[in-house]
Amino acid sequence: MIEGIVVTLTGTELQKLCKDRAAHHRKRAKVYVEQIKNMKRSKIENANMSSGDPIANLESRMDKHTDDAGELEFTAAHLDLKEKYRLQRDDLARLGICKGRGW
Repeated sequence: MIEGIVVTLTGTELQKLCKDRAAHHRKRAKVYVEQIKNMKRSKIENANMSSGDPIANLESRMDKHTDDAGELEFTAAHLDLKEKYRLQRDDLARLGICKGRGW
């Protein structure tokens, strides 16, 4: 018996989901790169900004998306495509299938 909600995917299905989500993260990272360039070009400073350095905040988000993309690309490249994979909610959230919050 399986306890909880578990989804079974083939290696090929999981590989596609990993690649698709990695592409999403690469796209998001590029958006942040452009925003950073625009802010630097406009000489945006952190004066009077309650959230600190806006450029550093964008760089942090860009780095997170770049790291997530790299991890998913690595995973996709090293899956056993002949296997079946059981995914739980956290796995599905990581792949962008559902939100990371509760049901």
